[in-house]
Amino acid sequence: MENKFAKWFLDTWEETKGIITQSDAARLLGVKRQTIKTRINTGTIKEYEYIDENGKKKSYVSLDQIGKIKIRDQK
Repeated sequence: MENKFAKWFLDTWEETKGIITQSDAARLLGVKRQTIKTRINTGTIKEYEYIDENGKKKSYVSLDQIGKIKIRDQK
C-alpha cells in the first residue's frame, strides 16, 4: 500500500518545489508564525492542506514561494 502523504507530497511537488510547515516558514523569514497565518488569510501565501487518515488537517506552505519571498525581502 502506498503512503498517502508521500503521494500527496509528490503530487504537489511541481507546484510547490517542496512543502514546509508554517513554523519552518516563519523561521526562514524571521517572522512569527502568526505572520505566516495572516499572509495565508490575505492570500499572499498559498496554504496546502493535507488531511491524514484520521481526518486531521495539517497545513503546509510552498518552500519555493517562501524562498522567493526571502530573496525578494533581502533586496
